[in-house]
Amino acid sequence: MANAASPSARGPSGSAGSSAPLSHRALGRACSEAIDRIQLVSELLLLRESTTQPVAREPVSNGTKSFGKSRDAIVANTKGLAILIKEFSSQLSHQNITGVFFLVRQVADQVIVLVEAATHAAYLTALQDEGCRPASPGSVDHYAFAKARQAVHIAYSRFVENSSLSREQVLEVSKTFADSLAVITQGCKSAAQSKQALSESDRLQFANCAQALQGSTVPLLSSLKAYATSESREDLRKCLLFGRPVLETVDCVVEYGHFPQFTGQPAKLTERGRASQTEILGGAMAAVGSCIQLLRNTKGLLEGKSLSDPKQWQKIVNCSKAIADSTKLLSSSLKFHSPGPSRSTSMQSYAQH
Repeated sequence: MANAASPSARGPSGSAGSSAPLSHRALGRACSEAIDRIQLVSELLLLRESTTQPVAREPVSNGTKSFGKSRDAIVANTKGLAILIKEFSSQLSHQNITGVFFLVRQVADQVIVLVEAATHAAYLTALQDEGCRPASPGSVDHYAFAKARQAVHIAYSRFVENSSLSREQVLEVSKTFADSLAVITQGCKSAAQSKQALSESDRLQFANCAQALQGSTVPLLSSLKAYATSESREDLRKCLLFGRPVLETVDCVVEYGHFPQFTGQPAKLTERGRASQTEILGGAMAAVGSCIQLLRNTKGLLEGKSLSDPKQWQKIVNCSKAIADSTKLLSSSLKFHSPGPSRSTSMQSYAQH
């Protein structure tokens, strides 16, 4: 990986005048969005009490199999990330701003999946130790809610910061709104119908939340559809106008979902179990830190006087190498902690929970 990135250390090799339809400012904004997305996921999964909750909320038929799926996802995404970082450096060295712009989002997507898989594998690893107790999930998936909330805010900010979005960009934003709001709405409906011991008042409130989300979503999506066709300033104003109540409703619903009675019970981990978990999470945290630094250095390069600044390029090369090293560390930890037949008692307990 380090060798693949080394040519970039010499700086851009193409002509400085390669015209790009996207500005440095747009790429810088994309880097900031990617950093925010990665940081949110790392805070939720790596740095808080969520380390004692499973990432996958669906029933797991076999704990060892779930570990294997997480491990396979990590291997696949590690390889994919290496390819993306190599291409990222190449496109940046040739000053292909548009190419880098799309790669920034792909890098963020890859890192997020990597963190999710590593966190779940680390959680299952911790449960292998005798004496550990699996978590009891709450009525609301806080992680899914938080990701959807952030996606909605980012989508809205694209309209606020850029009034000249293309039709394709508007349709992309519209899809982000629709998908993210559907996640929160469905979560509210599920909570309202949950078999867990919720009061009738709480069930009714979640049903009301779902209705409020649906009611505010329809005018926004309708305005987005009109704006994608007309691209008129009037329809843009409608998008901004109807977007505000959506943001407010989403914020209220997500905050409501954090009430103590909806959080469930965290896992009980032994000291040895937590140590095993921490070892795997360490590799994931190192990869996250290196990727964030790569994006920050890219922003620094864009904000500098020249895209061929040797010092900035060396920082980017160093980040690429650090990403490769951290993913190797993660892979080694996973290989060491791969569950065997004699170590799956707690994981079977989790599967049956």
